[in-house]
This record gives sequence, structure tokens and C-alpha cells, in this order.
Amino acid sequence: MSNIKIITDFSGYAAADLDSITRTIEAGMFSPGTPFVNPPVTFPVLRAALVAFNDALVKLTGHATADIIAFNIARHELEAMLANLGAHVNIVAQHDPVMLVGSGFPCLSE
Repeated sequence: MSNIKIITDFSGYAAADLDSITRTIEAGMFSPGTPFVNPPVTFPVLRAALVAFNDALVKLTGHATADIIAFNIARHELEAMLANLGAHVNIVAQHDPVMLVGSGFPCLSE
């Protein structure tokens, strides 16, 4: 039987992919009836971080130093929130593959 693990490190992902990944996680983590109660990051906070990230990504096209720094900060904050949510999922799911997949986090099979 394969062991399912969720991905909690998004540093290797392209910036363009983080929006859809975050939205999928939002749907899994914050849907009614989800088992992931009292997460360390709330939906409004995660959504605000995603909006800030997307805004910084759009401004990045100008290649101004301030825009690059703002983007790096926004990406770091979003990745940190996703990592915290991933840790919460791992604690709550206790290796339950249905819960892990249902969290919305990308999964790996070992």
C-alpha cells in the first residue's frame, strides 16, 4: 500500500502556479463540513495574502527593485501560510489518505 503525503513546501513552484494551488487548498480546507477546524491561518488571512501575492506578481513585470522586493516578501508570506496549513492538515489527518487528498494540498504517493 502506498503512503500519501501532502506537499507543504512551495518554494520550487512557479509563481504562476501558486494562485491555483492556493485556491484549491482554500476549497479543501475551508469548505463546510471540513475536518480541519481551527486552522492556524484563517480563510480571510489566506485570501488577503493571495491577493497581495497576485498584486505583487502583476507589478513584477516592471522589474523595479522595490517591486521585486515586494513580490519576494508576498511570496514568502503566502508560502509560510501554506506550510502552516499543511502542518495542521498532517496533524489532523493522522495519515488518513482521504483526509489528506480532501485537504486540497497537492499529494505525493510513496
